[in-house]
Amino acid sequence: MNVHLVIPPCAFLIDDRAFPFLGPLQIAAVAREAGHEVRVSDLTGYKRRHPDIAHAPAEDVAREAIDQLGRELSDWKPDYVGFYSLAAQHPTVVRLLERAKESAPQAKTLLGGPHANSAPDRCRDEGFDHVIVADQGGGGGEPGFLRSLEPDAPTILREPSRIGVDWECDRWPLPARDLIDLPSYRYAIKGERATSMISTTGCPYACTYCSHWESYRKLEAKSAVRVAQELESIRRDYGIRAIMDYSDEINLRPDFVDEFLPMMKRSGFIWRAFFKNGKNLTRPEVFRAMAEAGCVQLCTGAESANAQILKDIKKGATREHNTAFVRYCVESGIEPKVFTQVGLPGETPESIVELRDWIVHDLAPIGLSEFDVSITNPYEGTPIYEEPEKHAITFDKEKVRLGLYKGVPGEYVSNVSHPRLSPEDLVKARQWVEDEGRKAIGLPPLMAKDDG
Repeated sequence: MNVHLVIPPCAFLIDDRAFPFLGPLQIAAVAREAGHEVRVSDLTGYKRRHPDIAHAPAEDVAREAIDQLGRELSDWKPDYVGFYSLAAQHPTVVRLLERAKESAPQAKTLLGGPHANSAPDRCRDEGFDHVIVADQGGGGGEPGFLRSLEPDAPTILREPSRIGVDWECDRWPLPARDLIDLPSYRYAIKGERATSMISTTGCPYACTYCSHWESYRKLEAKSAVRVAQELESIRRDYGIRAIMDYSDEINLRPDFVDEFLPMMKRSGFIWRAFFKNGKNLTRPEVFRAMAEAGCVQLCTGAESANAQILKDIKKGATREHNTAFVRYCVESGIEPKVFTQVGLPGETPESIVELRDWIVHDLAPIGLSEFDVSITNPYEGTPIYEEPEKHAITFDKEKVRLGLYKGVPGEYVSNVSHPRLSPEDLVKARQWVEDEGRKAIGLPPLMAKDDG
């Protein structure tokens, strides 16, 4: 059979050709291994193709992607057209679905990815023939995809991916990076050309603003041996020697210190990743071991500097843990980056000042290298979205369902509010914290708000 997979554009990113979406490439590899003919439409890269446009209108990005997909589907007769979707991409994905039905009316249409996991019934009603619900965060959709190719497949598929082995993810082929123009993706770590991988899926923590779909809380991983094989293939095929590991929390792997880090050291790669802070996790010896294994930057989701907010969102890490994270990174020679939000449940003008002061007065002086400030946007399936009345936050569910938590600097909007903070207040607060923090660290503004 002919299988056509679609990587949608991301108009809300400064550049959506930094890292490829690996989910569609993983499914492409599974389809190819099963003997099917596979093609991929990579619809990202609008801003690379139009470098003269400082702020790409979302409608222009979507229209160009729709036209490209129509042309590529008309070139052959696929039996299946599969889409990947994040919530913020989904309005465009639905329009791409319409074009697919026009250009390839004979094809069955599939949907997978985070939005399919969070809202399968809604996605079914939008016209997808099959919606694949994975049983791992960041993975696990392979059996559902294979089942969707069978004549009697149901509309919503929840096929188990776990077969009771030590390393559940080892049985699948490596992502089919060769099916996209990987050299057109540009990202560097310490001057080394880099790309992405996922070594671990899922997260056992229960932060109230984060995904809670079925089985997301269980951690799965590729073995250190399998990760080494993937790294070697990346080096051999593309000459790349730096990696961004997009695992939710790389240090939660059961073999992290004893097997994974020694393997990374032997690989010779430099790398950056996401790190889970908290009790028994934020330890200086672990940071030293990561640095020796080639880690040059670590990111952590600090979210807030306010103790009550951190407790209420069930973060599992305190302000003190997050401060220690920055200190241990710097002492080990690793660049620390923290992700933060304004607009979380319980946010007040005072807690926003507390966040600004923590970044400016506590973290900048000890060596914080970078940080992000986003605006809280509760997504479908999260506790905050499902029961806002329990979380002291106000929003319109239709607006936030497909809204953005992160976007282009200078173009942020807020879909949430609080008793003492309007949406406009939160937009201004986000920009203030970012401006103050970047000035304290010695970083230039990400983008002038009046640059076109």
